[in-house]
Amino acid sequence: MQIVDEDKIRHIAKLSKIALKDEDVPVLAKQIEQILEYVEQLNEIPDNIEPLDNLTGNFNRLREDVVVDFNNKEKIISNAPKSKDGFILVPKVLDN
Repeated sequence: MQIVDEDKIRHIAKLSKIALKDEDVPVLAKQIEQILEYVEQLNEIPDNIEPLDNLTGNFNRLREDVVVDFNNKEKIISNAPKSKDGFILVPKVLDN
């Protein structure tokens, strides 16, 4: 069963503004045909299958969300490698 022929490949390439060599057209037609046949297999999947949302069975276990007061500027600044006037100094990231 051939769904995609060489004329369709040329038409799609023209619409997509893709330049194709004549020797590439049959190869692409065959590859697209194989892709469509593979995708067609999805129609064989029964409708009553539950979606798979976790392969390992290990669900994301998050810690309790607890508010912690970090209102100790001096302690935070003291942990920084470099600081100036109450601010943490970091290396320049962007160039002018």
